[in-house]
Amino acid sequence: SWRVLGRIGSVDSAGMFVPRGPGTGRISASSVSFSVADTNNTVFVEALDVSGISIGTDFVEVSQSLAYLLAFRIDNYFLDQKDITGFTVRTAFRGPGSSGERLGNIDSLQLYLDADNDSLLSAADTLLAAVPVSADSAIFSFGAVPVPPDFGRTFLVGATVNAFARDGDSLDLYLLPQTDIQRS
Repeated sequence: SWRVLGRIGSVDSAGMFVPRGPGTGRISASSVSFSVADTNNTVFVEALDVSGISIGTDFVEVSQSLAYLLAFRIDNYFLDQKDITGFTVRTAFRGPGSSGERLGNIDSLQLYLDADNDSLLSAADTLLAAVPVSADSAIFSFGAVPVPPDFGRTFLVGATVNAFARDGDSLDLYLLPQTDIQRS
């Protein structure tokens, strides 16, 4: 039987190690039939760790120039620097009407680097990219943002609300860490 020590992953039915998150651990193999056991050397799992930052629920106003919709942090647990060059942000807008009508609530999305590390969208933060909203996802591309080893960066997404936004719709955004982060 196989065991992974350190909560960094598991061993699948084919005997392959499957990492679950960054960290260090060991893999232990044992056989009851043959009364043998062995543990390998330390296994290092390098990964970018993405965590959402709670921003609560807030109301947005028609024609609001900067509605704060999403915050997330990327920590680098690799041994070398990683450069982030883009994100795909997905919409999860809810309310009556068609997808197009819900998308019409927002004119554009803006991606910021949290320069003052307060997890709040403020004038001190650096605008990386702005894109119009015309589909269920928006793709931000920008110059490389370095994330050194054992360091993290916080990103914030704001929106410009349409002058004719619909009443009562919910405006939510999300990303899928496995596929929506572009690195160089």
